[in-house]
Amino acid sequence: MDEDSDSIVFGDETEGIFEPVTRIRQLNLQECAVIRQQKLEQIYKKVDRTEQEWQELFPRAPVASDCYMVSYLPNQTEDIREALSKYGFCVVKVLTQEQCDATVKEMLDEINSHARRQKTKILKEDPMSWESENWPSRSKFLLSQPALTQKAFENRTDENVYKVFREIFQDEKLWCSIDNWGVMRGTTNLAWKDEKGNSIVIDKPEWRYCLKPHWDLNPWVHVKLL
Repeated sequence: MDEDSDSIVFGDETEGIFEPVTRIRQLNLQECAVIRQQKLEQIYKKVDRTEQEWQELFPRAPVASDCYMVSYLPNQTEDIREALSKYGFCVVKVLTQEQCDATVKEMLDEINSHARRQKTKILKEDPMSWESENWPSRSKFLLSQPALTQKAFENRTDENVYKVFREIFQDEKLWCSIDNWGVMRGTTNLAWKDEKGNSIVIDKPEWRYCLKPHWDLNPWVHVKLL
C-alpha cells in the first residue's frame, strides 16, 4: 500500500521482469477531509424524536440505591438475559473484592511501568497524579497496550466469568480476546491542592468522555473466519 495513494500498487510482468505500476492518483488531503465529513454527517444525521420515543428505543437501565447500575450475580441467568435483551448491556459481579483490589493494583503497576512522559507516579488515591500531562495514554479511556499481567489473564479465565458467558451464548467453547486496560478518571469532588497548598475540592469536566454508539467487533466476521 502506497501511503500517498488511495490504491494498492500492484506489479506487472514484462519479459519476465517485475515492473511496478505507476500510482493511479493521489488524493488531495482537503478532498479527503470533505468526504469524511460528509460520511460522518450521514451516519450521525439528527433525527427529531420525542423524549418518549427515545426512551422506547433506548430504555434507561435501572440504578441501585448506591447510584451504580443494578448488578446481578453469576447464577441469575434469566435476569442477565432479560437485561441484555432490554438494555443491550448488564453488570454482573463476577470477581470478589480481593480480586478487584489485586486487579487495580496490578493495572496501576503496569500503567506506571509503561509510562514514558509522566512526571510523577499515578496513584489511585491522588487525583492530582491523574493530570493529562501525566496520563500514560492520549486516549481518555483505553490505554495503548494490551493488558498482559498475571491478574489480567486470571480474570479472563476466571470460572465465574466463563460460566456467565457460557450461559449467555449457550456454548461451552468460548474464545477470549486479549484487550487493553480501560481506565476513566473521576471528574467530580476531587481532592486537590491549590497554589498555596490548601486542600480544596474541584471538578475536572474536561476529563469526561462520552463514547458514541459503536461496534468494537463485528461478531459475524469472526464466525465466518471460524
